[in-house]
Amino acid sequence: AGDTAVTAQVNGQAQQAVVKFVPDAVSARFTGTPVVTGSPAQADNSESITLTYKVIDKSGNTLPNQTITISVNNNAVSDNSSVVTDNQGEASFVVRNSQSGTTTVSASINSHDISTDIIFKPVIRTVVANKMLSAKAPVTGYAPVDTISTTAGVLTYSISPSLPAGLVLDSATGV
Repeated sequence: AGDTAVTAQVNGQAQQAVVKFVPDAVSARFTGTPVVTGSPAQADNSESITLTYKVIDKSGNTLPNQTITISVNNNAVSDNSSVVTDNQGEASFVVRNSQSGTTTVSASINSHDISTDIIFKPVIRTVVANKMLSAKAPVTGYAPVDTISTTAGVLTYSISPSLPAGLVLDSATGV
């Protein structure tokens, strides 16, 4: 792709013209895997992972102004459902998630598809419980701690120091 000077000569008469060759958008494809920055990220819907794709034609020429269609799974969100390549044939977009685990990002251009897995880590928060443990009488001196994890939305409790004999922690009420 690019401009090329062509000279034609007939009966000793030469004429020059500039011919512009353009990339073949019909053969658009990705140059391999995208560049991924920020993975793994916290699954807090705030931290993001950026993916950058490069698009070329069958001759290796970069392709500007090409639309890449994007989809994500695992309840992730992307800032766009499609992006357009710049003058260098590159396009970037951001993915966020509030659910931890592997998120598959799929990109498509001219029936050429590529999938890339990115990772969102669970967000761990430690909160001091504000309820008093009790059996028949209040137990003092214990500060139970519950750990909340976004992994599959399951609440996980960890008690330190351990509960006195005969006491259990009800995950529904926190006591």
